[in-house]
Amino acid sequence: MCQRSIKKERNILFMKEDDFCSERKLSRQEFGELRHKTISCYKVLPKRGSDLLEMLQTDVLSTGCYGIDELLQGGLHPGEVTEISGETATGKTQGEEDVMNRIRIAKCFDVYAVMEFIEDLRDHLENKDKDDNVYTNVKLIIIDSFAAIFSPLLGVTQTQGLNMTLANDNINTDTSEFGEGVQHSGSAIASNPNNPISVFSSTKSKPSLGMSWTFMPDVQLYLTHCVENKIENEKSIQQNYVYTNRKEIEVIMKPKICEVHRSRNGQMGKWCIFYMGGNELFTHDDIL
Repeated sequence: MCQRSIKKERNILFMKEDDFCSERKLSRQEFGELRHKTISCYKVLPKRGSDLLEMLQTDVLSTGCYGIDELLQGGLHPGEVTEISGETATGKTQGEEDVMNRIRIAKCFDVYAVMEFIEDLRDHLENKDKDDNVYTNVKLIIIDSFAAIFSPLLGVTQTQGLNMTLANDNINTDTSEFGEGVQHSGSAIASNPNNPISVFSSTKSKPSLGMSWTFMPDVQLYLTHCVENKIENEKSIQQNYVYTNRKEIEVIMKPKICEVHRSRNGQMGKWCIFYMGGNELFTHDDIL
């Protein structure tokens, strides 16, 4: 095919037979055989619905916390961008570490380094680099923290919005082509007088990336500290739990709240209570 200047299968499937044969100096019989082989190589085989459902369920990655998995309808889905924002020490980074299995760390200090890394990753996946075990089964890209890479651009509104859009386009291209999931964390800023989107009237903060970023992630979670002893329509919450971890060390865990701010495929306004202690995340049911 390369000798005949045929670079893509579409050149055989969608080109007129007479034009193709005259340009490549092929007979009609040779053209028919070549088209038949191309169709047999690229045709889509039928699959059962149960097999597709099982494939989708196995591709979903658990966050390690049952309550957060329920909010995400099972966990982190391939092809979706999930944002986890929140206040300091609410478990953003810990939640990301619970998802990771085999990791490769790339140090990116600005948005240009992030886009360069995504381009390199795309090249590895397109070339199917089997010499590197990290690239053979890429399931998730974690960016911690997304707000930090835009900090040098704060105040330059036009440039900041353009780079946000370019970064999001590169990320969405990878997720759609290779079926990867993307999880990134963000910081929080003050919301005066309060955050109208939150189901909690006491929430005094909001995600820091602002309105220009709200439509880009598929799911936006927000983590806050639980400062009230009792939440409306919810039983009393114990402020501290003493839990013995796997190393038999007693850890004091404080309650946190995870809330779905925005979601394209799920229900908004859902929330759960979880506890963070040591290097683990738990829900109330996990502790009991």
